[in-house]
Amino acid sequence: MSVAGRDFYHNQNIRNIYQTTNSMTVDINEALRRLPNPVGSSWEPSQTCLHGTRVLHLEEISSWIHSPSSSAEAFIIASSAGSGKTAIANTVCQEAHKDGHLVASFFFKQTGGQSTSRSMMAAMIHGLCAINDKVRRCIGEALFKDITLAYAPIDRQFEEVILPACKLLSPDNRPFVVTIDGLDEARDPLLLNLIRDCIPLLPLPFRFLLTTRPEKSIMQHLANKPHIRYSSYSLVGGDNRSDLRRYIESRLSTTKYGKQIPDDLLADFVVKTEGLFLWAATVLNHLDRAFEPVDELRSIVYASSEHWREDVDGTRKLDDLYSTILSKQKWTDTAFVAAYRRIMGAIVTVREPLSSHGLALLYEPDGLALSTIEELCTALQPLLQNYDPKDPQKPIHILHLSFREFLTKRAPLPYLLESAENHAKLSMLSLLLIKSDLNHHSLPLLGYTEGDWDIHNIPNIPSVPKEIISEHLWYATRFVVDHTVEAAYDQVGSTHMALIREVIFAKARMLLEATASLGTVIDMAPLRKWFTDSPNWNQVLDLPALQEFAKSLYDISSCLEDAGRGGEALPAAREAASIRRQLATVDSSTLAQNTLSLSLRLVSKCLMARKQYQDALDSIKEAESISRRMAQVNSTEFQLRLVQILR
Repeated sequence: MSVAGRDFYHNQNIRNIYQTTNSMTVDINEALRRLPNPVGSSWEPSQTCLHGTRVLHLEEISSWIHSPSSSAEAFIIASSAGSGKTAIANTVCQEAHKDGHLVASFFFKQTGGQSTSRSMMAAMIHGLCAINDKVRRCIGEALFKDITLAYAPIDRQFEEVILPACKLLSPDNRPFVVTIDGLDEARDPLLLNLIRDCIPLLPLPFRFLLTTRPEKSIMQHLANKPHIRYSSYSLVGGDNRSDLRRYIESRLSTTKYGKQIPDDLLADFVVKTEGLFLWAATVLNHLDRAFEPVDELRSIVYASSEHWREDVDGTRKLDDLYSTILSKQKWTDTAFVAAYRRIMGAIVTVREPLSSHGLALLYEPDGLALSTIEELCTALQPLLQNYDPKDPQKPIHILHLSFREFLTKRAPLPYLLESAENHAKLSMLSLLLIKSDLNHHSLPLLGYTEGDWDIHNIPNIPSVPKEIISEHLWYATRFVVDHTVEAAYDQVGSTHMALIREVIFAKARMLLEATASLGTVIDMAPLRKWFTDSPNWNQVLDLPALQEFAKSLYDISSCLEDAGRGGEALPAAREAASIRRQLATVDSSTLAQNTLSLSLRLVSKCLMARKQYQDALDSIKEAESISRRMAQVNSTEFQLRLVQILR
């Protein structure tokens, strides 16, 4: 009886323990169900990086994840919109899951307004519960004892739920990976505080991979923290072309038209992406629906497709992305709007990217400070390529050409930027800079085409690196004509017009010499056409000014042709001949005819350098005709000229 009783009480204890345990399990499950549904926590195999792409980026992240450490760290990939951050996040999740190291993932962009920081924290809590029963019980008991914890702010959940649970994990030399994609979409200062202040409190080697657009508020909030690392490699720009080509070729290999695309068109397509995956993917999606995809690609690459511009899933999709990012700025702040119009107006208008430092020096007469440029560029960093406010010498690149086209052609107010207005401003600032700074002090070699010399004794062009002069002065000399001819006439007042005469025409020789020595001679030809159509043409140039202008063009093109740069010399030589032909109609002097024949001879030689033989023959025939006609008037001088021309 006693034995039976003992067995009875023993079995009863087992049942009681089982019922208690089962009841506790039910309570824990119920407590966990109180947490928000972690919508957006799943990574997607279909969204990972194409095999063989982003190799350096993924190797750096893998090395960081597996590096020996006894403390928690964060790794931030801060890059522009559409650069492929989410694909890297999915790839890291896939590899960490395969290795058994993934604790949790969360993709804010995946679900838009449905995902919150609380959902992200719920995903991490559920992930910890899956590690082992001891951790699960610890978390469940905490949530069961205090039902408010399930709905508490994330910093309280971290302190009262996650930290105690993590102390139960054993240091078995494994990393605990947590991936959070789209940090910029969270819009939660508490989450930023948690990353900045709480991650170092975790006792084990947790690895938090975070991706974000480089927005000012986020980058400043997380700056200079020893537990936070940043990616060493850019996701956009020319360095990523090989990855883009591999991706494009992979996508095209699944289509019927892929093999019909010529190699040169494919290469130009890759260049056109400017390293931006989103643009490439959007184009490829558009081509899949195009009636003639190869012709459509050609039109897109060479900027002539109306269908691409109007397609909701094409250009308009990118426009919506740009509008969304811009809408987050302070458009009710008049100071911000004014800075945006000046600085972003300059950035999208310049012919070659300038650094913050160079832009500030160029705009110094306009009262624009370097600090203002840096502040605005930091605010708009998601729309710039690899902008670094700590490096004012680094050129500022916009995210993609499509962004420039959006801002200058299709954007609504207040985002729209007037190109003609900004060209006029850059023209004026460049003219002022050339007037004050282009001289023998800044460039001692100037003056090498001056003096008495003839076609048998042509001066050499001294070659110097562009670094010999300041960035902003180099830019002004190289592109002053480009900006001037793009300016609307109503944007160019009398003061501006007088400055053009004083600088471009009176200092043409200096401009031509400087640019020829620094790399590529400036093309003056478009300028005179612009003035020909201007209502103020007669106020700008008189006869002596035109004669000197033509001589400067002739002299520099002679030097270029003699140096084996005949193709480059052709525009200047043609412009000199055109002006001298015009002058010869009102001046029948020997000098006017002589200079015209010499210019035509030079044009012919330059055309020969470009293998335009028929045009070269026509030009030399015109020079011969002038010399024969004038030889009848002045046989001594023009017979010699005729011999020179016929040589």
